[in-house]
Amino acid sequence: MPDKIILEYENQNIKEKVIFERSGLLLDLSVVPDDVYKEVINDAKKKNNFIKNFIDDSLVEIDYKAFKKRYKNKLSDIILIDKYTHKNFEYRIQNQCGNYEIIILLTNDIHIEDIDDFIGVKGFIDDRYVENEYILVQIYPGNLKKIKKKFDRENVSYEENFQTIKYVYPRNIANINSYIEDKELPLSPAYEFINYDTDRQSMLRNEDIIIGLMDNGVQGKHPDLAEIFDEVKSYNFFKNQTDQTPNNREKHGTHCAGILAGFAKNKKGVVGTGAGSTLVSYKIAKGEGDNYNDSQISIFYIIQAFHKALADQCDVINCSWSLPYKSTFLHKVIIKTIKEGREGKGLPVVFAAGNAGKEISFPAIIPEVIVVSASDLNKRPFDKEYSDDGWSSNFGDNILVGAPGIKLYTTDLVDGLGETPIIINEDEYPNHSLFKGTSAAAPIIAGFIAKILINHPDLELDDIKNIITNSVIPYESNTYDDRNFGSGIINYNKLKIKINNL
Repeated sequence: MPDKIILEYENQNIKEKVIFERSGLLLDLSVVPDDVYKEVINDAKKKNNFIKNFIDDSLVEIDYKAFKKRYKNKLSDIILIDKYTHKNFEYRIQNQCGNYEIIILLTNDIHIEDIDDFIGVKGFIDDRYVENEYILVQIYPGNLKKIKKKFDRENVSYEENFQTIKYVYPRNIANINSYIEDKELPLSPAYEFINYDTDRQSMLRNEDIIIGLMDNGVQGKHPDLAEIFDEVKSYNFFKNQTDQTPNNREKHGTHCAGILAGFAKNKKGVVGTGAGSTLVSYKIAKGEGDNYNDSQISIFYIIQAFHKALADQCDVINCSWSLPYKSTFLHKVIIKTIKEGREGKGLPVVFAAGNAGKEISFPAIIPEVIVVSASDLNKRPFDKEYSDDGWSSNFGDNILVGAPGIKLYTTDLVDGLGETPIIINEDEYPNHSLFKGTSAAAPIIAGFIAKILINHPDLELDDIKNIITNSVIPYESNTYDDRNFGSGIINYNKLKIKINNL
């Protein structure tokens, strides 16, 4: 990381550039493996010399050389944060120790054995994943030059992945195991707006339709999810295991899951737009901040997740995230999944447009994916001009449709890990929370696609897109000039008519 960075921010409509100087290195305890966490706490008691001081329950300021010597074999599982300061302001940049992801093409000149001999024996490798035409490898940053020197540059591509940390949440180390039975959760205003009023008493299961969710994990034991969550197929790529129990920073996936497939068996909770379908969760990110890009998200795991989703015979995939860079290989894998999925009929892959009020980015720019923008409840694309929320839906030619991005009730983490509960007319719903943004809008559409397939499983992908595109109410005129937010805002009454008339 550089010793200085220049940041531009807007203050009372005046843009200023400020120099922040690197002032320290922090260890994020909230997302380290449990064994490392315990070791660090024990080392702190022994006054181990790599710990300078504790910032809070979650952050420790460290001496990197001493820390690296102590945890050399576990660096790939550890997130370090570079701290930059200017006067009383602080800026933090996440820097995963094993942050290089190398993709090596398999050709007549390069074989898997060559790669394993060079990388594995010499200890450069952190992890690897093999497909027919390439091998995907995670390595420690210091070995990048050696890898590139060994293999022809034309056969190697690499990407560096680090994002900004804006908020840091304390680690919840309490051993809490509780679930408070909610009162019956009212219908969310967003569902009322799109006329989605499902009768909790008449919900039916359809295990054959599988929704894949690529996110930062799902708390499958939540009462609104336990009935439909497939804990056998679900996978945590960070730990190479099926268990993906989230920590208190990892709410995003569980929030998306409720809207996608909530199945309130107790007849009191959330009913997702794809209620009745089976939910499979692929954990390809960990951690969470105000913006989902604050999470640690890996192309290495995303690529594996798409391959697994194809093998698991998913019928629709929801991706409420974007990347700050393009990846040719991920692009190819997504196209392969779409074309080969559902026995060649086409697998709908749904992406959130993003919340920055600008053009959509990768992977939402891939023409074959389904991109969803966010609307308000007044028939307008969501724009901070009309709201105090401070965010605006992204736009772009590839957006297919819009859906509400505010006032959505959904599942939250239980066991005392959740955030601010929903309070309606002084009644508190501690296992549910409000969710917003295009991350909330995308699963509305992905769930409705599952509902279409429950009724008509043999539809081609183009037919599914046409049904969605034509099941909308129009945006109010003169609200979004020449920007494209999709064909309109999804409306369930219109969607039901389309489904019943097929």
